[in-house]
Amino acid sequence: MAAGRNIDWELFIETHDYRYGIIIKGFAQGKALSDTARDCGAGYSRLSQIRQQMVQDLLVFMGSTAIADAAQIPAWRAGILADREHAACQAERRRR
Repeated sequence: MAAGRNIDWELFIETHDYRYGIIIKGFAQGKALSDTARDCGAGYSRLSQIRQQMVQDLLVFMGSTAIADAAQIPAWRAGILADREHAACQAERRRR
C-alpha cells in the first residue's frame, strides 16, 4: 500500500506544477511556508494560492476519500496482530 502511495505521489508531482514538489518537500522538512516560497521564487501570497490549487488537484487526482483511506489501519496489519495474539495464547497455555 505504501509503495502504491509513493507511485501516486510521484505521478502527481510529475504531471502537475513543479512547485507542488517543492511545497511537499518543504512540508516534509518542516519548513515555514515563507521559506518554501523563497525556494520557489514566489511570494508568500502566491505560494498560498498555489498550495490551495494543489489541494484541489490532489482531491481530483487521489479522490475525496484519500485522507480517510490513508488514516485506516491496513487489513494485513490486523492479520499480523491476530497471529501474535494467537501465538501468545498458545505460549501461555504451554506454561500452565
